[in-house]
Amino acid sequence: MKKLIFTLLWILCFNPSNATIHVIRVWSGYYQFVDNTFQNLNTTPLIIQLGDTVQWRPLDMPMMAHTITSTLIPAGAMAFDQIWNAPADTFFQYIPQVLGVYNFECTPHAAFNMNGSIVVQSSTGIMENQSQTNISVYPNPSNGQFQFSIDNSNITKNSKIEIYNVQGERIYQSSIPNTLSDIDISDQSSGIYFINVYDGQTIRAKKIVLE
Repeated sequence: MKKLIFTLLWILCFNPSNATIHVIRVWSGYYQFVDNTFQNLNTTPLIIQLGDTVQWRPLDMPMMAHTITSTLIPAGAMAFDQIWNAPADTFFQYIPQVLGVYNFECTPHAAFNMNGSIVVQSSTGIMENQSQTNISVYPNPSNGQFQFSIDNSNITKNSKIEIYNVQGERIYQSSIPNTLSDIDISDQSSGIYFINVYDGQTIRAKKIVLE
């Protein structure tokens, strides 16, 4: 009971009346998380504003157990791990409090690519996440061909790089083979992009500019 009261108070405190509620559908039939337009959130992230609410709701009758489990989230964000069972009115709600990219999965069905991403922006778009991790991109600005280096203190075999445009679309993804990598996104349009570095359980972001 105390936990329920605390949860309700937390929702009331951090969910202002003008915030938007975004619904993610859990699709058992195809092992997918989709938005209301049936976009697969494994390939097209859901873009929301800081302070918005995300609700996971069933698209079809849950005939098996799922989870909604955060895998990589911004530093300082609250992790989540929700068990999902029948009946069909099962739902889970989360209010991100930190800018950045939130990756989540259904743990029992991660091998079927049942995962998704949420990009949390400010009113002016994604902001850099300053951290103690040393990330260097040069030249910056560039024509899309640049070298990327990172402090190797947090690099693991699961570390990876993702690049997003200001619309939150992922345009590049790669593992980090070592602390120095050549990256080529010269086929993209001029503008601002964000490199997200996943090291362990945190995300470090760096803004780059294509001329």
